[in-house]
Amino acid sequence: MNFANLLAGTSLALAVALPALADTIGTVKFPGAELHVTASMSSPAIEKGAPGDRVEFVARDGLFWRKVRLRGKEGWMLRAAITWDDDGPGAGAPPVAAATAPQAAPVASPATAVAAVPSQAAQPAAAARPSNPFAAPFAAIFGPATPAAPAAPPVPQVPNGQAVVFGISQYNRPNVSNLPGVPHDMDSAKAMAMLMGVTEDRVSIYRDTMVTHEAISATLTQLAKEVAEGEPVLVYFSGHGSRFESPQGSGRCLEGLLTVDGKIFTADEMSALIQPLARKTDSLFVFFDACHTGNLTASRATGPQQLQAKFAPRAGGAASNCSQVVNMLKPSPGGGRATGNRYIYAAAARADEAAADDGEKGGLATTNFLNCMVSGNGQTVDAIRACAQLGIELRLKDNATFKPHHLTISGDVSIRPVRADLSAAYKQSLLAEAADGTLTNRVARAKSAQVSMVLSAQGWPRVDNPIQAFNAIVAKAEPGTVLVVDAPQTLKINAQTLQMKVRAPADGYLYVFQSSENGKNAYLLFPNLVDRENRVSAGQSVELPRASWPLMAGGPEGEDHLLVVFSTSERDLGQLVGQSAGPFLDLAVSPIGMQALTLAVSRSAFADEAECKAATPANAPAACSPAYSASLKIIREIR
Repeated sequence: MNFANLLAGTSLALAVALPALADTIGTVKFPGAELHVTASMSSPAIEKGAPGDRVEFVARDGLFWRKVRLRGKEGWMLRAAITWDDDGPGAGAPPVAAATAPQAAPVASPATAVAAVPSQAAQPAAAARPSNPFAAPFAAIFGPATPAAPAAPPVPQVPNGQAVVFGISQYNRPNVSNLPGVPHDMDSAKAMAMLMGVTEDRVSIYRDTMVTHEAISATLTQLAKEVAEGEPVLVYFSGHGSRFESPQGSGRCLEGLLTVDGKIFTADEMSALIQPLARKTDSLFVFFDACHTGNLTASRATGPQQLQAKFAPRAGGAASNCSQVVNMLKPSPGGGRATGNRYIYAAAARADEAAADDGEKGGLATTNFLNCMVSGNGQTVDAIRACAQLGIELRLKDNATFKPHHLTISGDVSIRPVRADLSAAYKQSLLAEAADGTLTNRVARAKSAQVSMVLSAQGWPRVDNPIQAFNAIVAKAEPGTVLVVDAPQTLKINAQTLQMKVRAPADGYLYVFQSSENGKNAYLLFPNLVDRENRVSAGQSVELPRASWPLMAGGPEGEDHLLVVFSTSERDLGQLVGQSAGPFLDLAVSPIGMQALTLAVSRSAFADEAECKAATPANAPAACSPAYSASLKIIREIR
């Protein structure tokens, strides 16, 4: 199936440096590193480590696991999550390849955070194992992330804050217009979160077919469980709003956000999910760039830009002229925090107004609010709102079709949402990347020379796109092992989910990659943040996707390429270049990204271990083997 609209995110370089085999005392490298009861990812987690936590070596289980003592508890932790004190080139471990993630400075005000609405995830985050995507991003599983930024944050950062960004550009539903400006809003929302002090690895992007009613509910429910006290939180939504008459009648209107599956996420539902966040942190910012009035629904050209109202009627009828409006900003009774109202709820327009979407720049409310966050010097939310409102009015001045809509904010408008220690250069760099549409699609730097050299030595052809990479991987697979994959030839758009069976030829590991027909998008679908257990047994028939991450055919019509890889040793996924997008990894579609993909598939995760380097092919441990099997399936999406 085509997941081009399913996933998107910032490209990061993921690299893993494994320690030498002589372990004594070590330090946890990644946030969310779990201590398990047994040496298996499927066993219960009894403790979570944080970067800098000290662990004491107790025992080992092969190359993969170490039994350690953490805060007085003994359990098993993945060795890749630990840096050992006696590691170093002389001890057989390679130098660390990835830079440490920057450390967040204290937020200037206890209520400095802004919450962003999540874009849709392919599968609700709450359906995952006990470990959560927010607390353990891909960097914590496959290796630390090295984002390439034009201007570095002011101080080194450790993971901080949470942001969930939901955006629907392609609804692909009758009588519902698409919104070409929403992808720009995704970049702007990410920049807003980073200005608040949320570190880049804590920004989760959910796009288009990922943004179902169920996924929003599950994601926000899980978010409330993971947010730390006082941590900055952004919840952001860009898409259509809707309004409909209450089933109880009496002229009462219900407002909500239109999800990609045609359902309305009502104000009451949103309030119930936001309240637990507001009770947990004084740094909450919720931003809805949608409107809830049907006065303007058609796309109207206004010069070189295209403006469109972000409203869609509820399926089965147009919006009624209700006399009582339940605004998205109106909290349910008892919804306030016991400790005050140190939060911000922002909406792009009043209840009786239409918010405008600029197809070339994004929503006017989002674009102008971000501009004013960058240009202001420690301004309050109220000052930023006034600045953004002026921008909206200037943009729509003398427009014969659209009247200026009013950015509406409730909560503590004295909050100063932008971190006080950010340099002007850094803020401008975020703004520039958001404007260029590159912030959620960063490609890692300084990796191409090393990757190209290794692949060339192994006789790999040059690959520039996913189709070339997939074909090369199949061509270089071990010829003696057949990987049996049973997959459908066709899937009906918006009607059928992907279901396939893979028979494991031996004990080992499974990996699934996907690309669109045009080669513009590629993803690591499995393992993922909600389903990391990719170890299989000989003869086992594995059904994928599992129940925790169903994948619906989302269109458009065309072919989807699914690459299934099996290996007896774990693959070096730390080589991949990509960014977590919901539970999956959105791979960088570039020569660097695709060459990194072929390198990741063609080498063991332990290729740089002393045992593997010293061994000959004849006596190398099984964990060192570069051999793999591969099967390429082409599935056509049809109406």
